[in-house]
Amino acid sequence: MKINIQEAERFITQAYIELSKSNAEIERRINAIHEEIAQTGTYTHTLEELTIGAKMAWRNSNRCVGRLFWDRIQVVDAREAVTAHEIEAALFTHIEKATNGGQIRPYITIFKPGEDGPRVWNHQLIRYAGYETEQGVIGDPASVAFTKICEQLGWRGARTPFDILPFVFQENHAASPTYTEIPSELVLEVPIAHPDYPGIAELGLRWYVVPIISEMKLEIGGITYQAAPFNGWYMETEIGARNFADEGRYNQLAAV
Repeated sequence: MKINIQEAERFITQAYIELSKSNAEIERRINAIHEEIAQTGTYTHTLEELTIGAKMAWRNSNRCVGRLFWDRIQVVDAREAVTAHEIEAALFTHIEKATNGGQIRPYITIFKPGEDGPRVWNHQLIRYAGYETEQGVIGDPASVAFTKICEQLGWRGARTPFDILPFVFQENHAASPTYTEIPSELVLEVPIAHPDYPGIAELGLRWYVVPIISEMKLEIGGITYQAAPFNGWYMETEIGARNFADEGRYNQLAAV
């Protein structure tokens, strides 16, 4: 992984200013990074740098409404998680902590960067499967291609409209992808109903409560973390006006 030293310097300068560090501290850290890159080709973020870097990345994501709460995100350092068991445990913990019994909290779990680090294949850690049939798609049409990948790896769903997909991940760049099912007790879902129209509940719709984006890379100071799943909160319009209403998704407008 080739490091752009100018990006590292810009990040350290900005981050340390926001952390109220002195000019002397900024200079010492930049000099140390220069030495580390000269010796190893890369450098390692401190936990403090990783935390402020993740917060700054969310703050700078101008397409995300949730970024208004950038300073509240809980940053979990999972760079030591390298085995399949450790990666699974970190992902399960993320779901549990972010769900928080329904009082959703923003979280990001950051794994080891570079080719030695893991890669998560899912678009979101929690998402519903989509199955192509002669009668049309059962489940989420947006998940059809990924569902096929899961089935090729050996996973089998119940073929209902709301089957929770497994995690698919690689331990590192060279490893073969594997899958792991998410324990049902970790996934909190909300049945969709309306106080005035009982027919809405009769449609049998539901949705999971935490949108954990898991296919985006996190870039901090020239270092790319290819596995850094994070979540904010759902807006009800995203579920009602996109996931359920779009013709390319659950397409429920006519039924409603």
